[in-house]
Amino acid sequence: EVHLKNASSWLATGNNVMLSPEVARRTVLCQIDAQRLNPEERTGFRHDPLPEWIERHRGQLYGSLCVMIRAWLCAGQPEWKAAPGACVMGSYERWCRVIGGILDVAGVTGFLTNRQETRQKAGYKDEHWQEFFMTWLNTFADRPVSVRELLPLIESRHLLLGIVKGKDTRALATSLGMALRSQIGRVFALSLTGPSAPVVHVRLLQDGMDTHTRSPLYGLCPI
Repeated sequence: EVHLKNASSWLATGNNVMLSPEVARRTVLCQIDAQRLNPEERTGFRHDPLPEWIERHRGQLYGSLCVMIRAWLCAGQPEWKAAPGACVMGSYERWCRVIGGILDVAGVTGFLTNRQETRQKAGYKDEHWQEFFMTWLNTFADRPVSVRELLPLIESRHLLLGIVKGKDTRALATSLGMALRSQIGRVFALSLTGPSAPVVHVRLLQDGMDTHTRSPLYGLCPI
């Protein structure tokens, strides 16, 4: 058995990338916007071609990074002071504080201030779930319900499109049950209907069994 330290960083590029929630919480989003049509046709770059320039100046670039790190060390290794909109990423607390601290000393601002945007990249499915849970909460409140009771909501209001699939009622019920199990324990912020309706936070839980069908019951528990 071999134990190795995972010190790798993965970089990926794409256009209008959509992220899953588990990937989004581990991602630092960097956006490049040329603000023009056909950006691949641009000319007049300061360093052109860039890959060759980087190869020639590799030592200088590494040296500059070492200077930034040394300045942070000489300043007493101050921890990062998060700007409005930024926050420490869970499971990467030390990384955030060190990298943020180095950038603070160097005068580079804006580190991790786009976390909300990153979360929104993973929110396309959450929007479907929030709509479904709002309908559920307004219909059943916090009463435990079965998949059989929830299925008419999906069919009549066309909810969870692209998430729950099936050619018939039985297949839809199976798909909904699997989808619900994948969301157990998650917390959602829901806006109730009505004037001045508050935003409530609920957690999806498996809440007992149907005594007749022996199928699981699910509930939205306010927190």
